[in-house]
Amino acid sequence: MKKNGKIVAACLATLILSGCVNNQKEKIGYSSDSDSVTTENIADAVKSVNLDEETLVKAGFKSENGLPTIVDFSAVWCPPCQEFKPIFHDAAKLYAGRIDFIAVDVDSFPKLSEKYGVSAIPTVIYFDSEGKEINRTQGFLGKEDFSVAVEQLLNAK
Repeated sequence: MKKNGKIVAACLATLILSGCVNNQKEKIGYSSDSDSVTTENIADAVKSVNLDEETLVKAGFKSENGLPTIVDFSAVWCPPCQEFKPIFHDAAKLYAGRIDFIAVDVDSFPKLSEKYGVSAIPTVIYFDSEGKEINRTQGFLGKEDFSVAVEQLLNAK
């Protein structure tokens, strides 16, 4: 699997700075299928987007249902990404029906990652319902900090 050198270096820096160890929790499926962006569907809270990368790069993350969207750009080989994944999925269950949650594997979707200037992972981007970026966080984000960012997105409506 070809990895972007800058993203690999950024992930390693995040790993070193955060003091994380490679103690990955359960592996949650990210697609390596370059024909679609898929996310783990947990209690119908995390949505699947079935578009080819070119279409998604052009369309962006404007919501079809009028909800804000949170997108987690990460990779299966990145320990901080794996550590954040359960936090992301718990929030998806908690905020189901109020926010759309999407996970994107940066290795499978390099053009999409480039479009949004993802240079370190995990990167979480918060979009309003029109697809306008409201906020962005890079590196591992704990449950409390992520909850604050999610609430800020909801209050920005």
